[in-house]
Amino acid sequence: MPQLYSPDLRERVLGACAHGDLPQVEIARRLQVCPATVSNWRLLASATLF
Repeated sequence: MPQLYSPDLRERVLGACAHGDLPQVEIARRLQVCPATVSNWRLLASATLF
């Protein structure tokens, strides 16, 4: 079964992406999530803005 991530973790990931000083792969490594998760969360966040 896949691991469920907390909403707080998602916010930290998106905040780090918005800050813009680290590549997605490094953010994923530091926060211990899959790089694809970072990418997916960014896509979802941008899709829900419109």
